[in-house]
Amino acid sequence: HMVLTEPGAIRGNHYHTRGTEVLAGAGPLLIRLRDGDARMELQIAADEAIRVTIPAGVAHAIMNTGDKPSAIVSFSTESYNREEPDVVREVLIEM
Repeated sequence: HMVLTEPGAIRGNHYHTRGTEVLAGAGPLLIRLRDGDARMELQIAADEAIRVTIPAGVAHAIMNTGDKPSAIVSFSTESYNREEPDVVREVLIEM
């Protein structure tokens, strides 16, 4: 799916129990990832774009740190299943 993320808005703050997610976006963005005890923070500048592959179990969050809407595109190897959702909330970025 593709979303326009408003300035200051946060996407994600969760992990998936199944499948791999691929995110692509244009900066400026703050991206935080957690895989077990390992944590990573990426600051993407306004003139940069990024693609991140996120395996199942890796928590992720993205924040638009700019002053204009930013497009984020996301693909998953798993189709969404309302009866068995694979999303578990985990807050990595708070407003």
